[in-house]
Formats: sequence, structure tokens, C-alpha cells
Amino acid sequence: MEDFLKEIEALNHVTAIVGDSGVFSYADLYEAVLEFSSLLRSTLVCDSSVLLVDDYSMGSIAMLFALARYNNVVALAVPAGDAHVESLARAAGCSFVIRGSSTGLPKITTRDVSALPPAIERLLTKRATGFVVFSSGSTGPAKGVVHCLAPFLRQYLNSEPCGVMLAFLLFDHIGGLATVLHALFTRGTLVLPRERSPYEVNRCIERYGVQTLHVSPTLLNLALSSDSFQLGEVQSLRRIYYGSEPAPSALVNRVKEELPLVELRQLYGMSEIGVLPCVSRPEDSSWIKVVDPEYRVRIVDGILQVSSPTNLVGYLAGAPALTEDGYFITGDLAEESDGFFRVKGRDTDLINVGGTKVYPIDVENILKEISGVLDVVVYGQPNPLLGQVVAARFSLSRHETLDSLKSRVFMYVKGVLTPEQVPRVFSISEEPLHTARFKKSRKLNSIPGLVEPG
Repeated sequence: MEDFLKEIEALNHVTAIVGDSGVFSYADLYEAVLEFSSLLRSTLVCDSSVLLVDDYSMGSIAMLFALARYNNVVALAVPAGDAHVESLARAAGCSFVIRGSSTGLPKITTRDVSALPPAIERLLTKRATGFVVFSSGSTGPAKGVVHCLAPFLRQYLNSEPCGVMLAFLLFDHIGGLATVLHALFTRGTLVLPRERSPYEVNRCIERYGVQTLHVSPTLLNLALSSDSFQLGEVQSLRRIYYGSEPAPSALVNRVKEELPLVELRQLYGMSEIGVLPCVSRPEDSSWIKVVDPEYRVRIVDGILQVSSPTNLVGYLAGAPALTEDGYFITGDLAEESDGFFRVKGRDTDLINVGGTKVYPIDVENILKEISGVLDVVVYGQPNPLLGQVVAARFSLSRHETLDSLKSRVFMYVKGVLTPEQVPRVFSISEEPLHTARFKKSRKLNSIPGLVEPG
């Protein structure tokens, strides 16, 4: 961190962070880090577990860097109610809670801690700076994932420049942290949106000349469906990194058609492993290959395993799924071809129809091609005879009865999908089919507007 601060001190008036709250140079960032470092020294915030509650801002980023200077392990959280903040602080054994402020200095409060989670204690014993992200819990309860910061700093110091980059993924998300480090550690400019919506993405591209996006496929689909990507307004855009969930091939092809001069690159990352340094196959960006020899992947029994410097130190509670030789078992279904791999979804999302495995992404790819379908989520519906059948929940561009939709779907998929892949349970949603993090979820109790019979 100290080497980075020395370098940005010399960048002077180069723009580091920009948004509706103002334009901030690297000199401004450097001065803010020094100011917050002084505050932390005076309040003895060092060698501790700390909860940082804030969203993207000049202050939150400067505080994050200041905390890193003093060997703290920083748990990241976006603003929420007191009870939720206290539960996160308790889970991470935090001695301090720091709440950001848009009008003055951050508020620092102390907490009594009886015991530290073992993963955090290991880092603090070694005086190693770390951080904690809380997973979205797409396959179960949210988990606190503990990381050492140093490998992430090395990774992004050696990354390719991104130019002007939009900070779309949430501040407390592993992809959000990667966005901050990628933009600032390659001397780029980080653009802070005022909200998270397709319209805001387009506004920021137009106003600030965004060159790089790091977004989810769900956000891309929403942007294209709402005509937010107006070709005359995104001329600055050079590359789109997409990840966090499998991307339907129809969506990727449509982005290529709409934005032929923009490079598409699939990324692979998880809260437990960070974002892997990958390149995409030129003819099909859904196939990716790791390009750094320190990062290794393999597929065992159809499940992707990863060994990397940025693998987690551990969870706040429970042991990670590691092999004897240190590979993290991701739980993602994957396939390999000529050194490239492609993720097809979570193993928990796999639908077992009478012994036949059905991948939701394969069915979604076909259903998305049907006229009037804005989005669709495919999931397994329990069935007493077959174990499960395929269910599909649709978001449509116009009003349509369920009977009419069923008829059109059956006609379209005849001879295209196998009998096991054909949806047997249909529903139509009036709400978007994504979470607050712009990511699909196939758990029955998290699909918007869906009430399953008991």
C-alpha cells in the first residue's frame, strides 16, 4: 500500500474519482488517505477487526486505504439498519465500527469483543492486512469470507489499464472491490454512479466517457431490453467485463450486434477466490482461460476447482471446501475445451428430471429467443414421479395470458429442447427477475413474485 501511495502522490491532478459529488484528483485521494490515517492513529484503530459501513465515495475509498496501512482486517458493509450492522460486526469480531459521512469525518465507535473468528485472528497475529466480504447467499445463508489483501494488490498492480471505469457492482461485493483496485491501481478514473440502473449506466457512459464496464449479464440484459444502450451515446465504451453468473449466448450475441466495436470479456470470480485473470476465446467470450501461472484451475467430476494467491483465508464460521492440495471447490459446473473452460451454473441449480440432468442456462438460452420474452429464470420444481421437472418464470415485454404463452413456448421448443428440458410449470412475473445485486437467483423463495404451493 505504501508503494501505491508514493506513486499516486506524484500523479498530482490526474482525475482519480468522479461522480455527482465532484471531481477528485489523485492528489485529493492522497491527502484524504493521510487525513484518515491521522484519525485512525489518534483513535488507536490498528491491528484490529473493523467494520466499514459505507457506499462508494471519495471518503470510503480513502478510509479503506488508510485502514490497510495499519494492518487492520476490514469487513465491508453497505449502509443498513443498526441491527444488521451489529450482526455483521459481531460475526467478524469487530472492535471498531466506522460509518462514513458525506458531510464530515467518519464516525468511529468501539465495541467489546470476547473472541475473534480464527481466520481473522490468523491474519492479525501475522500483522497482515485483510478484508471480509459477505457473500450474497445465492445458494444458502450469507457467509463472511476472509481474505489477505496483499495478493489482490499484487494482482491489480500488474493488470492492464482500464481507463475510465464505472463502479457498478456494490461496494461490499468482491467485484466492487476488484473494480476499485483495478481502476486506481492502473492509474485510471473511477466513476461513481448515483444509483444502480440501466439508465444510470448509460448516463455515466455519456457524461463521463466511461471506457470499461464490469457488470452482471442480468444488467446487460436489462440495459438492452430497455434500449438504454443508445449507440450514439456510448462511443467512448471500449470493453465490457461481465461475470458473476452464466451469460445466455443469445444475450452475448445481441451485445455484439449492438456494440460491434466493444470488446466483450467473460470474467470468472467468487467471493472466495476473487476475480481470476482471464482472457476470452475470440470467437466465443463465454469460454475463458486463466493467463497467470499463479492461478490454476481444473475440473474434477464436472466441478471447477481453483488454486490461486487470492483464495480465501477462511470463513468467519465453518471450514472452506478445500482439497488436500489446496484447491477451492467452487460448486460451479464447468466443461473444458483446448485449455479454455466454460461455467454452466451452480451444481445446486442442476435439475434432475427422472435421472436426466438439465442445465438451466441451456433452457434459458432457447427461451430467451422467443418473441416478447424480456427475461426468464429456469429452476427445478419438485415432482412426485420424476423427482423434479423444469419450471420457467417469464418477464414479458407486453401483456399475455399464461395459456397463450404456454402455447407459443411449446411450439417454439418442439424439436429444439429434449422432453426433459421442456418447461412443465409456467408463471409470469410483473417484477424484474433479479436480486438487488442484479443477479438471477433460482431458489424458489427468492424468485420475485413467485409463490409455490406448499
